[in-house]
Amino acid sequence: MKKHHRTIRIIYFTVLILGSFLVGVMISAFNLEGTIRQVVYWGWIAFILICALLINFLWQKKLFRKISDLTPTLYRDPDLYIQQIHELLDDMHSKPLRQLLTINHAAALCCKKDYTAALSMLEQIPSDKVISVYRPVYWADLALTYFYLGEEEKASQIMKDQQTTFAKWKDSKHLGGTLAVLHIFDLLSQKEFGQAQEAIDTLRPRWEDEHNAEDFDLLQKRCLLQK
Repeated sequence: MKKHHRTIRIIYFTVLILGSFLVGVMISAFNLEGTIRQVVYWGWIAFILICALLINFLWQKKLFRKISDLTPTLYRDPDLYIQQIHELLDDMHSKPLRQLLTINHAAALCCKKDYTAALSMLEQIPSDKVISVYRPVYWADLALTYFYLGEEEKASQIMKDQQTTFAKWKDSKHLGGTLAVLHIFDLLSQKEFGQAQEAIDTLRPRWEDEHNAEDFDLLQKRCLLQK
């Protein structure tokens, strides 16, 4: 993927250099002046900018499709997922892609139940610098790591601060299950044991799957211990 990206960049800049040279030659050869010269010059500039935007859009679309295709591996083999996500993104210098790499790596560590390592990864990103499109997953994973590491105050503060964001995603196929687990964790941290049990009874049938069954089991045990 990265080799393909470099090849496209080489071709693009080759065309840019040769095309700019030919445009200069044409302007000189035909002695273009005034409005016509400006039209040719700015027309070429507009063309190369549109091509750059189109190439970047198509490349990113293909990249995100490849990342999406790795999702089953995330749950089946987190270590392989980490390897594959690094193969795709390791040499990328784009800030959004570097954040995506870090967040996805942390998500795989959460799947491995290695919350200490996941927290270390997430703390590499300043919380006020998280790109908007990644915020729901970033804050959800960070809250989950805090709950599992016993830092309930920090986790509950995230739940409070991100209430509006999480409310928009609570029915999401990809994030809804995690948010359901977080909601129950938060109720337990506030010693709202009755509400926590009601939430388990309501949310577990809807959201439980092979990936979060252990989370719901743990939450149910904690509820039962309070009776």
